[in-house]
Amino acid sequence: MLQSSDQAPASGCRKIGQLPADGVLSGFAGKSGMPDDVRRYAQLGWTYEKFNPLRREEIAWHRQLAGVYGGPILELACGSGRLCTALAMAGYAVDAVDRSSAMLIRAHQRIGALTDDTRKRIRLIEADIGSFSLGDRYKLIIIADNSLAELPDETRAGCLRCARKHIDLNGRLVLTARVYDRDIIVHGRVITRWSAPVTHPITGVQVRRKTELEISSDGTRLQGTMTYEITKPDQSIDFEICPVDYAHYTREDYVSLLQANGWTIEADYAPDDPDGASDSAVVRFVCRLQ
Repeated sequence: MLQSSDQAPASGCRKIGQLPADGVLSGFAGKSGMPDDVRRYAQLGWTYEKFNPLRREEIAWHRQLAGVYGGPILELACGSGRLCTALAMAGYAVDAVDRSSAMLIRAHQRIGALTDDTRKRIRLIEADIGSFSLGDRYKLIIIADNSLAELPDETRAGCLRCARKHIDLNGRLVLTARVYDRDIIVHGRVITRWSAPVTHPITGVQVRRKTELEISSDGTRLQGTMTYEITKPDQSIDFEICPVDYAHYTREDYVSLLQANGWTIEADYAPDDPDGASDSAVVRFVCRLQ
């Protein structure tokens, strides 16, 4: 657990160190035994918010749900803390869990800019979200930003089962995810152009990203690469090619997964296409215990 307030760390919690000045943890490509997404966030997590912005509408939607169901709130796969800080600023107590220490450090840095009262509403916890045990119950549990699909296969159902153990009897689980239209994607491929470069505020390192994904022949996986072009201040260029392999779920697949793991879907929002991308859309579910 990475404490965001002045409270003493809980027993058994591991203190997380600080990132290097350039915001990059070394050894990405050769570090074995670490999931691909965690390795990617360890090295290039500082670019995440630039390449994956969280829309104001999404934050407002979660705040609206918090207004209905109240707190405390648990956010799973909190990343750099964009959503949990917004909820804490709205007055809610939030426990935010992620398995990437690098992303939690970034969340800790974000929280450091908040007022003392707001900081005390947030706890950052480093844990495997497929097998966590926090000893608390929550009125609202949030899995946002396509995080469930990007979990390892063996972790996805475990995450939903753990959420059941932590939900208040009258609480709700909220899930948002991106789904791709298999009938529209050309030749089963999702290819993005090189992004505009983003610049590290301290070192001046510039990074661009290109994504190439392909839907597997059975339609169940999104596989491919994220390629990062890294330009250093001396104009030398490195490339990091990061593998991507996660579940490709349709709306119906999410419905089946939720129901199979003890959740009843109370509200199923129509697919939303926030980016104007004809090949994909965002689905949203609000669920209660079966």
